[in-house]
Amino acid sequence: MSAASSAAVAAPIELTCNGTLHQYLPTVVHAALSPTAAQVDLEAMRISTPFGRYGITSVDNSSVSFNGTWKGWLVAGSLDRTTGEMNMRWLSKEEQTKLYRREKAQMGMSADLKCSVASRLF
Repeated sequence: MSAASSAAVAAPIELTCNGTLHQYLPTVVHAALSPTAAQVDLEAMRISTPFGRYGITSVDNSSVSFNGTWKGWLVAGSLDRTTGEMNMRWLSKEEQTKLYRREKAQMGMSADLKCSVASRLF
């Protein structure tokens, strides 16, 4: 592989994502998300979503998984590498602890997004 093609493989992938954000706490709200930029950087193991930047925890042929924190919430998500579906969930630390104990937990928010490779305008 040449240096040019190697750099192309390692280059971050620019995406455009849209979909729905679901808020469950403190009240229930469902909001549409207009097309928004996202980026997957497999070399740096980072993903930038419409809701923050997170560390990639695993990559396989079908998906990219990530997690981190956002405005005090624990965030976990995945991006399907074939369909472009990105799913994210937000839990408080208390609710995450309940999940670890195999107890019922209340999700704070979730997002169901559809992403595609961004295209140049010109």
